[in-house]
Amino acid sequence: MFNWLAEKYIDNKLISKAIKNLQVEFSPEHKKSLEHAVGLAYYFYAQSENESAKKIAETMSIFLFNGNYDYWTWIESALALHARIARIEGDIETHKKLVDIIWGAFEIGDETKQRINKKIFIRTLKGGDIGFDKVTACMEDGDTISEVNYRFSCLRKMILIREVGASETYPIEQAEKDIEDNI
Repeated sequence: MFNWLAEKYIDNKLISKAIKNLQVEFSPEHKKSLEHAVGLAYYFYAQSENESAKKIAETMSIFLFNGNYDYWTWIESALALHARIARIEGDIETHKKLVDIIWGAFEIGDETKQRINKKIFIRTLKGGDIGFDKVTACMEDGDTISEVNYRFSCLRKMILIREVGASETYPIEQAEKDIEDNI
């Protein structure tokens, strides 16, 4: 997968360098490489390069939840992006499978841990912690780099919310509008 991307983006020095780094370090046990891979996938998605975004997301979609949410947050973001692209392409079966994997992470661990983690996730679906306020603050401060970083963070959260079903307080339609407004 990374070889295919390296060939496709050989003329783009910045992307080519990021891909080369991932070729060396990418692993489900290497949190920073998961973060970089997700960042690159979402960058491609924001640039309407869905094929490239999908290649990375598909690769990460094979990683299963190991009980560590520090790693899972990046894999979950890749699963959500993969689900979104699958849905847009009309592959509802793949979309459902990926959403089931995301929800399945809450079946791991003892009952108390499951309940707490599911409660946190459901709170996320309400959209309260997306981070629009941070984007606005960066815009007001003229901090373009932080603004872009927060926009990507918001995009990851909105896509996750939208693809797993959203909530009454933050419905799918609002998530979809916010995604389009923030790309």
